[in-house]
Amino acid sequence: MKRDEKLAAIVERPVHYLAQCSRRFPQVWRQHDQARREYKPILNWPDWCYAPVAVTAIAILGAPALHASNELIDEQAAIMKCYSALAAWRITKGVYIFDQTIWDRLWETQIEGDLPVEVLRQLPEYCVYIPFPRPLDYYTIDCFHRIPIYGFFAHLEQLSAGDTYLLLTLDIDTSSVRGCDVGAYHELVNITLPLKGDLSECCRLFVGGLKRGLGDRRRMAEAGEIDAEQIPYFLDAEQWVDHQQDLLIRPLLAILLYLCTAEADIRGPDPIRGLRTYKSKRGLRALTPDEPTIREVGYVIGAKFRAAIAAASSRSAGGGGAHGSPMPHVRRAHYHGYWIGPKAAIEGEQPTSRRFILKWLNPIFVNMGEGGESIPTVHQVVA
Repeated sequence: MKRDEKLAAIVERPVHYLAQCSRRFPQVWRQHDQARREYKPILNWPDWCYAPVAVTAIAILGAPALHASNELIDEQAAIMKCYSALAAWRITKGVYIFDQTIWDRLWETQIEGDLPVEVLRQLPEYCVYIPFPRPLDYYTIDCFHRIPIYGFFAHLEQLSAGDTYLLLTLDIDTSSVRGCDVGAYHELVNITLPLKGDLSECCRLFVGGLKRGLGDRRRMAEAGEIDAEQIPYFLDAEQWVDHQQDLLIRPLLAILLYLCTAEADIRGPDPIRGLRTYKSKRGLRALTPDEPTIREVGYVIGAKFRAAIAAASSRSAGGGGAHGSPMPHVRRAHYHGYWIGPKAAIEGEQPTSRRFILKWLNPIFVNMGEGGESIPTVHQVVA
């Protein structure tokens, strides 16, 4: 069978990070399995979280990291979050490749309304890797460097205090920044979104937290506590943070949310939910697949969208249609959802069986003719 070079290049990137971590810490995954097994009864994190960052810190830095995980220096904490994403992705190794047309429509979808954070618990796996159809140009705070993003990992974390976070771990190439003329320099960069209220509020909390930190640093520079020459940098950085919410954070959320929808168009083997284990000489170990599993996302509705646009173009070119009929157009895509299950009693806690069903209303074709008719999707129902 002919090797698909493009697909191989996509899969190589997340596999590279796993191999890199294994080379740096040869026993890391055995230690991670052991730490997860030992501290699960102590930390008691929910089933939708594979393991908190603290477990990864214990596996790499040792047991004292359990108490110091919230006080790790910034760089060390960022590294532990990236390794935590790899630990969760290693369990299933799912790679979700989106149709280019649907990716573009999802990227433009606004995160509006009261979309609860609970919907993210419906991710198909502990951690997913989503490659970009084409690298996205990402500019650093100083706008001097253009760094391409090739994809991102996404998984949920919960701290011992009960705070929940969405970790988006960007897969970037910093060869241009580091001055490497040959080859690519793979690197992971973490974005941590606090999950409180609805998803729009999460974006605001993330941006607000970054701006408060930059504001504190700017005031320190104005007071002479740090280099005063950095004042213009902090002012520019605060404006840069505002742009990131609309140019990167919200679009990434819109892409990720599609995997949580009730009728997502996903082709490939069913995702592995939960943890599979086996007994080894050194105790219970996580059973992991040898190779990544590829799943195609949005290819059916992507074909439908392109067929409808082609039909509309053909009609427009042929001058068909009734007099005074509206021009063919596409209504904007958006997310819509509703709760199912029993409601909470007055002033009571929500029942755990209550669930939010999310649907992505893809672009609606108006006056498209036969080419814009819906393509039925068949769902097997087991009695």
